[in-house]
Amino acid sequence: MSDDEINDYMARRNRDDVAREKASYNARARAIAKENESRKGEQSKNFKPVASYDARTFFRFQQEDPNFWDDKSNRDKFLKDNPECRIQPD
Repeated sequence: MSDDEINDYMARRNRDDVAREKASYNARARAIAKENESRKGEQSKNFKPVASYDARTFFRFQQEDPNFWDDKSNRDKFLKDNPECRIQPD
């Protein structure tokens, strides 16, 4: 295979993988929402859970932008777009 053919193959494979991952998100989101119901009201001296998301979603966003989760505005936008991940208000 030429370099261009390899690049096309890898790009096509990546697009297919991303499409499959996004398609399976709904099932993962339902599981997250169910788990979050049991976490509402949880709090300790130094910890108050605010959101929960699966590792696949975390690492996908981390891969696209290594500083995504460090930026509060990104986290707020993520929770606005994905309310099933929110456990309780800040």
